Amino acid sequence: MTAEENVMKPIVDESHKFEMEHLTKTLQSIKESTRALEREVSKLGGNGKTTMSDFKEKFVRTRDAVVSGTKKAAKKTDAYVTQYPWVAAGVFAGLGILAGMMLKRRPQ
Repeated sequence: MTAEENVMKPIVDESHKFEMEHLTKTLQSIKESTRALEREVSKLGGNGKTTMSDFKEKFVRTRDAVVSGTKKAAKKTDAYVTQYPWVAAGVFAGLGILAGMMLKRRPQ
């Protein structure tokens, strides 16, 4: 083996083997989940209860409702923070302290 071939040869240690095995198992799990989802969707379509266009319409309506609700909440929050900046700063500082205390108590 020449020095050039030795440089080009990939080095695979135990940690890389573990990562590759983990990645392979994850990909197989995704494939199995996809197949199961395909079976369920075909069952729904086969019963005539739900078609893909109906599903898409429901999805779009739900998405639009979530987006509009989120926008309303964001506008109200922005108005409140603009009107009462120190109260908002105090509330968020309190929430930060509370989150820090909860994370500190989490078992390692």
